[in-house]
Amino acid sequence: MLNVCLAAFFKESAMAIGFARFGFVQRSAGKNACCKAAYYARDKVHFESTSFAEAKTYNWSHKEKPAYHALCLPAHVDAKFKSIEALWNAAEQKENRHNSQIAMEMVLALPDDQVISLEDKIELVQSFIDEYFVKKGLAVQIDIHRPDQKILLSPETGEVENLDHNWHAHILLTTRRFKENG
Repeated sequence: MLNVCLAAFFKESAMAIGFARFGFVQRSAGKNACCKAAYYARDKVHFESTSFAEAKTYNWSHKEKPAYHALCLPAHVDAKFKSIEALWNAAEQKENRHNSQIAMEMVLALPDDQVISLEDKIELVQSFIDEYFVKKGLAVQIDIHRPDQKILLSPETGEVENLDHNWHAHILLTTRRFKENG
């Protein structure tokens, strides 16, 4: 299923080089969905605690904000989950084993061509996420990050080169679907 989804994403984007990394936020590896959500959104999220970990506030608000941030929920989901803090704390609370997989995470390379605007990048990611995950009942956090601004001197020409080639999207997905009652 994931291979089909990723193949569709890269086909839609007409990228010369496609890159995607997929993994799980695993409690057994010491990972936490609230921490991931805060880091990707460059925001502050308070983790309320579970029987496996103490309460803690994750604060990445001092870092540069993403170019785009959204929380995508199926239409029938309760409005209280429109907050990343509420959503990811609920995901953490729902899993009751010490080795639970709390969330899935993806990093997708985005086209860095100058003619492809930020709005195009957003549309590309949003349509992919809606089609393959939100319509299936999963909640998804999207954070599109700009490339780090790096400037180097070209050894050939001596000219300044702007290395603006690492547009990417962080996708954080729930592992459980929302029921029809929200």
